[in-house]
Amino acid sequence: PSIICYRNIAQPLLADCYAMVFHLIIAISSKVDLIMMKFLSLSLLLGLVTFCESAGLADCYAM
Repeated sequence: PSIICYRNIAQPLLADCYAMVFHLIIAISSKVDLIMMKFLSLSLLLGLVTFCESAGLADCYAM
């Protein structure tokens, strides 16, 4: 059941979540040229991706 839930519920949520993350990263990197800040935004991106994944899966397990 968790796989079915993942396809039906988590994936649409993840798509929205990733779109938001993507726009956030674009906004950050367009304002910042320093290599260090790009590195920071990359680690922020990874954190947000993990957040997206766990939020989507949490919705599945909550059902």
